[in-house]
Amino acid sequence: MRKRYIFLLAVGWLILFLGWTVPGWAGSPLRLVIETFQGTPLIEIPVRPGETFSIHYIHSVDISPVYEVFSVDAKRGIVLQESCMRMFGAGFDPWQAHGKIVEEGGWEKMVNLNVPLGRFLLRVGAPTVDHTLKIRGMNIYLSRMIPEKRVWIMISGTKNKKTPGGHK
Repeated sequence: MRKRYIFLLAVGWLILFLGWTVPGWAGSPLRLVIETFQGTPLIEIPVRPGETFSIHYIHSVDISPVYEVFSVDAKRGIVLQESCMRMFGAGFDPWQAHGKIVEEGGWEKMVNLNVPLGRFLLRVGAPTVDHTLKIRGMNIYLSRMIPEKRVWIMISGTKNKKTPGGHK
């Protein structure tokens, strides 16, 4: 267990360092934060308003890849922009009222969702689920770092703490 926390701390510092070395991010008061359900920070990444990140995983019922694209909003926190899967399956209801469904390269995509989440709770799956946060070309393998744990994903520096009913 101690090795995992040392690893998380090292990854967090690396990400923080990489964020500070990219021009334009150093002065940003916003941070993408992942913290334990109890509130212990695990990862902080400097972000800018409008920047996007995604979370990729393998759906546990359909055993097919899924990813969601989020954007950073200084006032609204995290905003869901797209939800993409190989096929609609268990737990996926088309959000037609919020966006548009398109097919692209074998993916079924719900695009232009623009659903403000503020922050959300993610139940990170086992390593076979492979929850992975992708931002600026970096892959942060959540299922390897904190498998089967609940984590908050949020933007610090915003006042919006809106948390809709559970997310994944």
